[in-house]
Amino acid sequence: MPDFRGPQGVWTVNPAAEQQSTLQQARCRDAWAWDAHAVPERTERLHLTLHFLGAVPQRRLPELIDGLRVSFSAFTLHLDRAQCWSNGIAVLTPQAVPQAVPQAVPQALLALHAALRVGLERLDQATETRRWRPHLTLARHASGSAAPAKAAPVHWPVRGVGAGLNLSSFSRSERACSC
Repeated sequence: MPDFRGPQGVWTVNPAAEQQSTLQQARCRDAWAWDAHAVPERTERLHLTLHFLGAVPQRRLPELIDGLRVSFSAFTLHLDRAQCWSNGIAVLTPQAVPQAVPQAVPQALLALHAALRVGLERLDQATETRRWRPHLTLARHASGSAAPAKAAPVHWPVRGVGAGLNLSSFSRSERACSC
């Protein structure tokens, strides 16, 4: 029997309902000059990717969900730099992420990312080899878009266990929204 693969999997932190409107405003009202091809993320799909897993066999999902239950300390992520990466992804990042200054990223977030990596390795799940850069994806296919010179800061509190930590799957048709 073939091993059918599910949609792309990502381990994410999802914002609480009250944070979604703040993140929506950052995406749509911070003076972005969107290219005609840019595809903004829908508000309910805004998230912080902790680990990109790629295509995951459906049969592995329960094992991954159970095996990656981790406790973590509450933290607040401060996102205040709008930019468009070379791969056409428009993002909000902590100000110092491009310079790799660790104090801009909460230690609790770094510990959570590391704990999930250990869990993924223990479960023999391949992980991304590129350096992880915490970010909120605002839009895709945004290469021709212009980021605002100064983004309104977003302060995103993430409150410990059960704070919207999810193994999510995305299909391209679920991503698009209109601002």
